Amino acid sequence: MNGYSRALITVVAVAGIAAVYVAGYAKVVPLPHVVTNTDRSSSPLYRSRLDFFVQSDHPAELVFVGDSITQFGEWSELFPEYRTANRGIAGDNTRTLSDRLAALGDLSQSTVVLMIGINDVLAFEAATPEIIARYEAVLKDLMSRARTVVVQSILPVAAPQNIEINGSVSALNEATKRFCQENCTYLDLAALRTANGALRSDVTFDGLHLNGTGYLEWAGALRRHLTTRQGG
Repeated sequence: MNGYSRALITVVAVAGIAAVYVAGYAKVVPLPHVVTNTDRSSSPLYRSRLDFFVQSDHPAELVFVGDSITQFGEWSELFPEYRTANRGIAGDNTRTLSDRLAALGDLSQSTVVLMIGINDVLAFEAATPEIIARYEAVLKDLMSRARTVVVQSILPVAAPQNIEINGSVSALNEATKRFCQENCTYLDLAALRTANGALRSDVTFDGLHLNGTGYLEWAGALRRHLTTRQGG
């Protein structure tokens, strides 16, 4: 086999893998682990969004903080009755979020809506107790500066093979729920999960990220939570 043939086979194989992923890769085989030695905080996307956060002077009633699942939400459309700020960055985890908390600015008049942790779990770069410790450090910082903090349960993944991943997600959610009993409010997005604790297949397009149905249901649950907390 000559070099051209080998190169052609490689290109076809890569294209095939990409096609399988787009078609629902994460629902058929286990989700790929996040590469732990990749510093996403140095990527152009990360630096661009962080620079905008630092320079923005946009007082908001709801500040959405998290990773790509938060970033991809059209929060200003989903909550037109509030001034919103989307401070999600794709690839974020508890470590990188803790490094950028100062860039969130003045939160004294804001409700922080937080979802973080799935990238920590996917990377398998730390034991669950270490992730919990980092998560609680993030929460303590936010609670010291924000008017209120709403902690949302981490969403599981849809692929049925990922029992270990969803088990870790459940453990993190239980820990943050206990922490929030005295320190913050907790919103369990249970409606987006199946009976066995996986992400519902009809609310995701790749087994991890949400589709339109997922975001609409999430927003509905959050609106009900906020209304209950406000007594209205």
